Amino acid sequence: MECNVDTDLLKRLDKAVDRSKEITTIVGKLQSAFYTNDEQKIEDYLELTRIYSQYAIDELDMVVKALNDELATLYNNVIKFPERS
Repeated sequence: MECNVDTDLLKRLDKAVDRSKEITTIVGKLQSAFYTNDEQKIEDYLELTRIYSQYAIDELDMVVKALNDELATLYNNVIKFPERS
């Protein structure tokens, strides 16, 4: 079976996965801020974690949905993910 998935979509998926992996790095910096008891850094990294994780996960969701939609059009035996409410 040949895969005819758009390479641009696969590149977007790769970038989205890489961005979501950055959340671990940010949380590690937040943890270090707690160890040093630096209130300003704690506040900054908490806000960064909140904003960046929303962005990264939303981007990953969009790319996975686009990939799922493309695969569903290429192969009629693909079952689509149910829409989340």
